[in-house]
Amino acid sequence: MLEFAREHFPEIHERLQEDWDDVPETRSAWRMQRLIWPMIRLMRIARYDPELADLLIAEQRVEMRLSELQRDYLAFPVDSVRVEIKQQMRVLFEERFGLRRQRLEREIRSLQERLEQARQQLQQQEQAKEALIDTELNQLIEDLERRPLRPGVGSPLYELDNGDDLLPERPPARNDSP
Repeated sequence: MLEFAREHFPEIHERLQEDWDDVPETRSAWRMQRLIWPMIRLMRIARYDPELADLLIAEQRVEMRLSELQRDYLAFPVDSVRVEIKQQMRVLFEERFGLRRQRLEREIRSLQERLEQARQQLQQQEQAKEALIDTELNQLIEDLERRPLRPGVGSPLYELDNGDDLLPERPPARNDSP
């Protein structure tokens, strides 16, 4: 995980390394938790979908830079400095917008592919409807013939029809009138 952080988020790697090098009693568990779990999630995504991981990593970098600029904006009350920071923030917001749009377009493509696959599967099932039904019916019949049962044995209705009354007896009528 530290290697992944070093490669994609050097500033996070530095913080993680500092916490990791600390004596266990002084490690910031909160910071470690806050940084580690998103990192693990990104590592898993990178393993299965590198393109999505690249988009998410880029988006996270933009978010981190925006956080820095927010702190800078509050730290510098001078209007000229704040104007520059606002311009930098605008550029980052545009970049984040583009990354989110790419991610959404990618998700739409993926959903369209899944929808097309489902349509094809439905069409194949419809074309093979009779064969599928025959196969299921034949399998059921084979299973039944392998372990023959008397018709209805085990069914509550069968038991009732054969004189075994499964219903409780009706209690006698109460006559409470004086």
